[in-house]
Amino acid sequence: PNDIDSPQVVRFVATSGTDNVASGSVSQPYRTVNFALSQIPASSGNPGRIFVLNGTHRGNVTMRQHVTIVGEGSDSTTIIGDFIG
Repeated sequence: PNDIDSPQVVRFVATSGTDNVASGSVSQPYRTVNFALSQIPASSGNPGRIFVLNGTHRGNVTMRQHVTIVGEGSDSTTIIGDFIG
């Protein structure tokens, strides 16, 4: 779908995750948003979403087109760092 609210590609990030190319699922989340951004194959016809699970996530984030970043909860998901792009 071309609707960004219905992405075809979703990757998960958690403070307990690992930045490994074999992960990114809800059961094996990535550790950092930037690594998730580098691994998600997104385009205008295939938008992506990174779902950041609760916790405090540290590190700068270099944004990409056609990818949205969503937190699990506005009171329980924090990203500390600069957003670039």
